[in-house]
Amino acid sequence: MTKRSDEIAAALQEAGRVHAIKSPSATRQRAFKKRMSDDGFVQVTGWVRSHQAADIAALMKRLKEDTDLEPGPMRNTRTGRLERV
Repeated sequence: MTKRSDEIAAALQEAGRVHAIKSPSATRQRAFKKRMSDDGFVQVTGWVRSHQAADIAALMKRLKEDTDLEPGPMRNTRTGRLERV
């Protein structure tokens, strides 16, 4: 859709004349989120440094696979000491 048609659709939606226009992707995403939620998962979003991203992704994957795991202490790279979560 063009910018103008987006504005018209938004105005009509605000006026209560039409429902939100949903794309097939939005429908799939909504179904996926519902399925995950029904399985007991929640979506977590946050910001980390780029060098930490792979570790966070691996941690999240393992936590998803094994429900008996819990995140543990983290190591401070400057001091080498373990720190509590």
